[in-house]
Amino acid sequence: MAKKTRVRQDTVYGCVEGEREDIFLKFLTHIYQSKSRGINIRWEGATGGAPDKFINIAIKACNAADKSFAWLDEDFEPKNPLSREARKRLAKCWNIQPKHLDDFYQCPLRDLQKLHNPTNRNPLLIVSNPVCVESIILQSLGKILPLENYDHSKREAQRRIQL
Repeated sequence: MAKKTRVRQDTVYGCVEGEREDIFLKFLTHIYQSKSRGINIRWEGATGGAPDKFINIAIKACNAADKSFAWLDEDFEPKNPLSREARKRLAKCWNIQPKHLDDFYQCPLRDLQKLHNPTNRNPLLIVSNPVCVESIILQSLGKILPLENYDHSKREAQRRIQL
C-alpha cells in the first residue's frame, strides 16, 4: 500500500487596521473556504495606530508565513505618513535597488505596492483606495464612493468655517 501524501498547507498571516477590515476578511475566508483549500489564514487586528505598526507586524510575519500582508486605509497620509525607518525595512524586504530608493521614499503609500513590489514579495500592502475598506465593498457592488465626502482636509476646512 502506498504511503498517503500530505496536502501542503499555505500559511498567510497579516495585520488589519480595524474592525471593518477584520469583519470583511472573516467574510471572505468564509466565502472562499480557505481551510478546505489548504490555506491557513490568520490575521491580527491592530485597531488603529500608525501605519508603521501594521507594516512592522507584517514584516515580522514574513519569516513564519508563506505570505504576509498589511491592510490599511489610504487616509493615513498626509497627517501620519509611513516613517522613513519603516520604509527602510520594507525596502530591504522587497529588495529595492539603491538607485530606486529616492523614488521609493517619496512614493505615496497607496502606490508603494503597485510601483515598487510588482513581483509581490512579502509583505504585501493592501491599501484601501479610495480612503477606506467601505469603499472597496461599495466598489465590489458596482457603486462609487464620492471622494468629496471623505476628504479630511475639506471636512476639516468645513468644520472650521462652521465654528
